[in-house]
Amino acid sequence: MAKGLALPALLLSLTACGGASSTPTVVASASPTSTASAFVPEADDPDIDEQAPSSGRMAQVSDSVLKLDTLLTKSSSGFPAQAQADDACVGAVGLVGNLAKDYAELAKQCGTGTGMNEYTRASSGKLDATSHPSDTYDLTMQGGLCYRYFVVGDSSLSQFNVSVQRPNGAVLSIAETKEGVLLLNPKKPWCKHHDREFHIVIEAKGQSHGSYTFGVWARPGK
Repeated sequence: MAKGLALPALLLSLTACGGASSTPTVVASASPTSTASAFVPEADDPDIDEQAPSSGRMAQVSDSVLKLDTLLTKSSSGFPAQAQADDACVGAVGLVGNLAKDYAELAKQCGTGTGMNEYTRASSGKLDATSHPSDTYDLTMQGGLCYRYFVVGDSSLSQFNVSVQRPNGAVLSIAETKEGVLLLNPKKPWCKHHDREFHIVIEAKGQSHGSYTFGVWARPGK
């Protein structure tokens, strides 16, 4: 992850969320110093239970699945006032090339800054594209809340995928970064109407190896 970066506007990589399955298109960032990101199912959330796995882009699910405990409920209160517009918060993020500081900065600007609180405590892990390529997290998303995912890798874990799947392996969205930072979604959060269980898979690619921090933030839907 490059040092001293201002986080520019993020580009999207998209998979279909309903109807026939399609191969997701990964859009490279316009600048070698920008980060890649992804668009998860659209904000009106059709809540489709299953979608055929996208050909050629299945994530490598790890043997064990780590259950994430949620910190919020549908009736939670005490959310911060929204100081940043959803589609503008990334412009306020400044990266310094330090895992802990960059995650905190991303969470501050696009989490707290957009009126969100932590939905799960931040989780950390280590990946190696050769010996331990992926970690899988089990997450229950509650209807009535809107969500964002943040993943930051250290300097040696610059290239990784993040996918959102149903427990049966059906892929809803998959995205890749080569700059060590992923924000799902840079334009607007994913608002859920119904409770659903998902697997979040973080997968090292290329020769990448190192530590990452992953977190989910949420706020009430409007």
